[in-house]
Amino acid sequence: MRVQFRYEITEDLGDLLVHYVDMQRTEQSELMALDTHRLQMWQEKEREGQLLRHTAACLLHLGPPRARQDLPLRGAGSGSRAGSRSA
Repeated sequence: MRVQFRYEITEDLGDLLVHYVDMQRTEQSELMALDTHRLQMWQEKEREGQLLRHTAACLLHLGPPRARQDLPLRGAGSGSRAGSRSA
């Protein structure tokens, strides 16, 4: 079994604000004014680097249990990495 995990922190919102604007469906002027104010605050905080975006990805590879048992143990052979096993 192999597990690969990646975690990143960036100082931006990515395309979140674009999606937020695209999803606006209201016609009420009061709500539109609030959304405009929110967007301005978020854009200002993003420029100042106050907003962080956390992303995580995990890859889990489950192979047949015998798949790696046929490989020679580490250190066996002529020193090539073909038989090495990662932790």
